[in-house]
Amino acid sequence: MDGYVSLVHTFLYMLVVGSVLQTKEHWQRLLNTSLFVAFAVAFYGLAQYGGFVDGSSRIDSRLGNAAYMAVYMLFHIFVAFWLFVETRVTFHKVLYGVLAAMFTFVLIETGTRGTAIGLAVGVMVMAAYIGLFGKQFVQYRKYAIGAFVVLLLGVGTFIAARDTAFVQNSPNLARIANISLGDLEIRTIIWGTAWEGVKESPVLGYGQSNFNYVFNKYYDPRLYAQEQWFDRSHNIFMDWLVTGGILGLVVYLSIFGWCVWYLLVRPLIDKEDHAFNAMERGVLLGILAGYFTHNLVVFDNIVSYIFFAIILGLINSRVGLVPKAVAEWKVDKSIIEQFAAPVMAVLVVAVIYFAHVPGMHAAGDIILAFRAADPAERLGYFKQAIGRESFAHQEITEQLAQQTMSVVRDTKIPEAVRAEYQSYTEEQLSRLVSEKPGDARVHVFVGSYYRAIGNLERAAEHMALAREYSPLKQAIIEQQGFVALSEGKNDEALEYFKTAFELDVRNLEAREYYAAGLLYAQKPDETRLLMISADDRITDDAIMRRLA
Repeated sequence: MDGYVSLVHTFLYMLVVGSVLQTKEHWQRLLNTSLFVAFAVAFYGLAQYGGFVDGSSRIDSRLGNAAYMAVYMLFHIFVAFWLFVETRVTFHKVLYGVLAAMFTFVLIETGTRGTAIGLAVGVMVMAAYIGLFGKQFVQYRKYAIGAFVVLLLGVGTFIAARDTAFVQNSPNLARIANISLGDLEIRTIIWGTAWEGVKESPVLGYGQSNFNYVFNKYYDPRLYAQEQWFDRSHNIFMDWLVTGGILGLVVYLSIFGWCVWYLLVRPLIDKEDHAFNAMERGVLLGILAGYFTHNLVVFDNIVSYIFFAIILGLINSRVGLVPKAVAEWKVDKSIIEQFAAPVMAVLVVAVIYFAHVPGMHAAGDIILAFRAADPAERLGYFKQAIGRESFAHQEITEQLAQQTMSVVRDTKIPEAVRAEYQSYTEEQLSRLVSEKPGDARVHVFVGSYYRAIGNLERAAEHMALAREYSPLKQAIIEQQGFVALSEGKNDEALEYFKTAFELDVRNLEAREYYAAGLLYAQKPDETRLLMISADDRITDDAIMRRLA
């Protein structure tokens, strides 16, 4: 989701927009452009909602994830509010109000509960601030107080009507209405896992994109029914504690503290502070409150990073102070034109060429590889993609391995080509293991590859390493069982399946594998006892039929 490169780019983007856009007109152009794009994205989402284009019950438009769509809408609801405040044209105010209502509907239909709560919190903060401090905006102050009261009543009414047919018949309204503490059970388990990692490295953390190491090492078997490889803790506090330790979290929270100081505290202390008026401060505090609430249960992503950077840039453009020495520093225009500008141009081109272009070309190579009908030509494109030394080595290697699993079993392909596939793939898998030391997921993937091509000894070796790095993950122990079955070691496989099952006996899949292991071990009576348990945990007829 993120890493040092993404964070550096986001920071630089914030500096650029905050430094270059210095007038209200500049900001209105940027925000109006973004609002127009958001309208197009939301319109496509509404087409999904209406069944005119393919989509799930939760709107994601073209962003690929309903949570990404939700936070995108969240930011643009407040962008619409900001532009509503800035314009004096009645038609424009009506237009921005309609867009805010449209984006709100789309946000709700994403079914992202944390973001929906964030919207409610953000609007309440905005309305409360304007109601308390917007004395010079008498009419809007009345509207804000009314909106605050109406929102409170609306939330109360929604909670009271949560069980009505109208709410329950709408999948996404029902998803929001049925929020309970039980829904946080999985999140709290993940947060507990993250906390174990924090205790191990509390000051500096594990670094960016390394939550998976913590998740695997301290995996809780109660997560058996969830996705197997979490890369985020779904809580901004835990994310930053894991990636940056206490220092990282303090730095992150200081960004919000900086915003609160300039938007809330300093105006109370300095009555001459006119960087923002009360309406503007209310909108900015609202989006920050909504975004912060969203991040308590939903992870950050590149969409939210970009718009958070824009908000920070907007604040910085109004409150940022240029040091006196810099302000008084006179630079000869010819130096800028003849030296500084060319040097910066060269640096920008160099960064793009060495940091961005390889990944872009590698992505193109992969597309060409999948289009190539000839296996030898396909392998050539894979080699070309890997040879570009981009950030995507793991993804390319995994795609190559998937291709190799099919190629080595296809007797129609010349043996020399199959051998070249296998040799090159295993070389890249070894490189991947060395690049990702201690990564259980990598070893599971490599072990699965070797099992698929029939090298059971190497498969068992990598599955054992994966279990060493994640000792309580049932899926890894089950993979060890599959390898043992393939080797004809039925009793050994049974022990693996039994161990996986006993980590959490509610796990129906683990119970099924354990039952299958008992059958392979010629123990049908124990199989029947396992499947017909005293507490009726097994109710899946399909499982019963498969093992009949």
